[in-house]
Amino acid sequence: MDTKQLNEIFAIKNSIFENLQKENSHNEKIKLKMTAFDVDFNDETLARNEGILKIRLGVINVDSKQNKKELTNSVPEAGITFNVKFKFDNEFLTYLKLKETIKISTIFQNEINTDHTNLKKDNLIIKSNNRSIKKIEVMNLKSINFRQSEVSLNVYLENQTQPIIIKKYLGTNKDSLLFEKEFTKRNIKAPNFVTDRITTTNLASIKKDFFIAYNSSIFSGGYGISRGFYGNDNIKTPSFLHFGEDYLAPDYQAIVMPYDGQMIAAYELPAKNAW
Repeated sequence: MDTKQLNEIFAIKNSIFENLQKENSHNEKIKLKMTAFDVDFNDETLARNEGILKIRLGVINVDSKQNKKELTNSVPEAGITFNVKFKFDNEFLTYLKLKETIKISTIFQNEINTDHTNLKKDNLIIKSNNRSIKKIEVMNLKSINFRQSEVSLNVYLENQTQPIIIKKYLGTNKDSLLFEKEFTKRNIKAPNFVTDRITTTNLASIKKDFFIAYNSSIFSGGYGISRGFYGNDNIKTPSFLHFGEDYLAPDYQAIVMPYDGQMIAAYELPAKNAW
């Protein structure tokens, strides 16, 4: 869920922060805001009806020449992030938590380097740290195309006889074909032959303040096991492209590659701004 969805579900209130907002309501040079930007259901200490809401308290310096209603990423932000544990009895959140705590991976090759037309139930590894789950059965495995599969699971909870049906997807989405289908299929096992959205899990090590230094909201590089482009929904074409580990190039600039090869991976991420 993005920040808009989270803030439609959760009403966040704090008397101290509200007082700060009132005290600075006439100060046109700063803007204060409190925003829920992520929710975590995977912490092993959480009970079945608990989650952790991640909240950002921020202050931003508003340029007098700038439209105050249209804050851009080029304006520096300062603030703190903290977690709040919450309880819920919402059916949707219960289902979402159950789904998020179940992880599916593939044997031999990862799900990105797997031809999903040949994927079998025996090739799946299913894990969960949810203590309320008694048993998980693979009810159905359906190939959507050679890059993606749909997995239907029967999830049995403690003290319940009827299973809950959970559907999860493996592989990449419909935007994943950068090259001709047959070329991709022939080279499906190529290292990092990947094109897909990066989740917040992949982005945990990234501090987005560095965008300001380059006057850009897009960046690519190696983080964790992946390389990719990071940006927000306002970006239609890259402001900069990143080749290798430390080279930034303005768009439309001719680049001499240090080796003779093809680009075989690209990522797309709509990074929701906490504002």
